[in-house]
Amino acid sequence: MSFNLIFFFFFNIKTIPFVKVFSNIKFYKNHLKYCVIRL
Repeated sequence: MSFNLIFFFFFNIKTIPFVKVFSNIKFYKNHLKYCVIRL
């Protein structure tokens, strides 16, 4: 668990813009799904 946390933290520091973009894409997809379900 601790090792995973450290690895995750290190990985985030190295690829923070990519992670941000990926999470934005994920959020957008979820939002789109939600809108489609509502319609």
